[in-house]
Amino acid sequence: MQKASRNKMLFVISLLIVFSVWVVNENFKLKEKVDTVKHRLTLSQIQWDLAQLDGAIANQIEAQWSQPSYVKSLSQPN
Repeated sequence: MQKASRNKMLFVISLLIVFSVWVVNENFKLKEKVDTVKHRLTLSQIQWDLAQLDGAIANQIEAQWSQPSYVKSLSQPN
């Protein structure tokens, strides 16, 4: 009888260990996904800012650089 209860206890402990490892692994995967999204958002913001700057420079070129120090992103408040 003791051997059966000991085997059950080892089985439960093994399940808990496996479950704990699985939870840690899933948490790590989630953290990686969040970091990837943050990185992509940063790159897309940089691309947006460069496109806005390009448009502002093109506008100043068309205006024959009437205000060259005024080249700024259109998304910036005045």
